[in-house]
Amino acid sequence: MPQKCRTSISTDSHAFFVSLCNAKEERPAAYLIHMKQFIKKLCLLTLFIAVTLSGAGVEFVYDDVLYRIISEEDKTVEARCLQCNCDELVLPSETPDGYKVVKIASYFCSYGVRICDQEMGLFSYFKSVVIPETVTEIEEAAFFGNRILESAVLPQSLTVIEKEVFYRCYALRNINIPHSITSIKDRAFYACKSLILDCETFPQLITNIGNEAFAGCQSFNTVTLPASIKTVGEQAFYSCINLNKLMIKSSNLVIGGKAFRGCKNLNELIIDSQNIEIKDEAFMGCTEIIKIECHSEIPPTCRYRAFADVNKELCRLYVPKGSEDLYRDAYQWMEFQQIYATLEHSSLERIEDTDKDKDVIAVYDVNGHLTTPDMPGIVIKRYSDGSVKKVFNN
Repeated sequence: MPQKCRTSISTDSHAFFVSLCNAKEERPAAYLIHMKQFIKKLCLLTLFIAVTLSGAGVEFVYDDVLYRIISEEDKTVEARCLQCNCDELVLPSETPDGYKVVKIASYFCSYGVRICDQEMGLFSYFKSVVIPETVTEIEEAAFFGNRILESAVLPQSLTVIEKEVFYRCYALRNINIPHSITSIKDRAFYACKSLILDCETFPQLITNIGNEAFAGCQSFNTVTLPASIKTVGEQAFYSCINLNKLMIKSSNLVIGGKAFRGCKNLNELIIDSQNIEIKDEAFMGCTEIIKIECHSEIPPTCRYRAFADVNKELCRLYVPKGSEDLYRDAYQWMEFQQIYATLEHSSLERIEDTDKDKDVIAVYDVNGHLTTPDMPGIVIKRYSDGSVKKVFNN
């Protein structure tokens, strides 16, 4: 059984009581001061006895990890900090003496304190971490600044990824975002420049992506925001320089200011939803956007300079048939010079390309103009056998 360390309180109760009685007879004012001190010490003693009996606050070490008892009654502990360096850290679901691991504490890698200068030798590193399914909470900044962490396995029991949990984990490449996650808080993956995401990464229950949550992540190229998301925070995907495709499926969504600012290789934006608000400078600096497809008959609300630096003369904007004039009159959207009508969105999903095995010799937009083979939305394809078909490009 691991050795447990307890904090003790030492008081000389008899001497203190005698001084209290003398003060009452000799100096009434001093008596009041001593009485307050007595009550304070009595409260501390009572608290100490309660903590001792409950076991809460007791700490012990097992396999180089410091644990702290949360509840003696429930037999639960939190992992406080790692006390060594290792390649792979696999946390147990239960300690040998029967305590269930339910929480990872803040600054797990740095003895519970925020360390900016990691050259001080007070930092514990590991390349991968596996967190057991018993853990329901990972406190903010838990793996803050672990520069060599490459992979993390998170439990399906999590519902929130807290602030700065993987802040500046530069080498983090592979991570599962559990299906149970409903919120990713501010700067959770800030500057994780090796992190890879794909369009299936975000869970279908997520409602919020916090400020700067993925700012500076440089290694993923496709993001799909599912229907459940309601807010994307300010600078959430700021300077994700290799992002090239963004699909938005959520209605009643607010995209925060500068959310995608500086995503300089983003070239395709699909808004497959209704009632979207795009805040100030959300897509500023996205100079390579050449295709925007909006499936909403009512133009999304754009705030100040929402699409600043986007080439409005070259970028093609595709909107539902019959909504062209609404977009031409709408703030910010009116600046786009190429606005084309597509079929109503309700028809788009039923037009599938069933001739994918045939050689395509030409692709046209719905207005009959020759276009690129990868243009999203409704296109007209001419095949090598002479046939022509209208299909929906994903």
